[in-house]
Amino acid sequence: MERRPMIAAGIREWLHAQEPALRAIARPDRYPVVTRYLSQERDFSLDELFEFGLRRMLDGLTAPDRPSGSARSG
Repeated sequence: MERRPMIAAGIREWLHAQEPALRAIARPDRYPVVTRYLSQERDFSLDELFEFGLRRMLDGLTAPDRPSGSARSG
């Protein structure tokens, strides 16, 4: 049972250690949403980071709505 808190502490340390590299990669001009997310003073969890990234990726995969007149007629 004591192993789980140790693992969680290790994950927090790892995330904290990765922050400078992530900030260097996530330039505000190129990744404004990531920059805003990183600028929030908070503890990040891997679950939150995964969900954040997954939502951004799914947003990018969503097909744009077609105008009503662009449907092909058969």
